[in-house]
Amino acid sequence: MSKKTPLKHEPLSLLEIKDLHNFKELNILFIKKESTHIT
Repeated sequence: MSKKTPLKHEPLSLLEIKDLHNFKELNILFIKKESTHIT
């Protein structure tokens, strides 16, 4: 049973990818905000 762990880990990695994407978007938003704040 413990040999089927990759299957169980897949949705988690998908979630991680989604989180990474959200983090990237947040970073972009923050950078945009900062750049407009500086000028």
